[in-house]
Amino acid sequence: MSALRQELLHQRHDLFRSLREQVVVEEEVGQLTNWLDNLARAFPTEPLPLREWLPILESGLASLTVGVIPPLLVGYGRFMA
Repeated sequence: MSALRQELLHQRHDLFRSLREQVVVEEEVGQLTNWLDNLARAFPTEPLPLREWLPILESGLASLTVGVIPPLLVGYGRFMA
């Protein structure tokens, strides 16, 4: 394999990794925004100071779990062309 081809494959790999990371961050921001929107809908008339919201937020966050999904199941293949 020529040095140029190797360099192009390396750059392509870096681009795909960067795109995957961007998609993950965008998904996380979207989920956090949805969660905050749900809080606003759940407590539309609760003008509490931040220090009083923290226990509510912490109790909600404490119930979250994290799972690992293989990249091919979340769209890794769409970046491979």
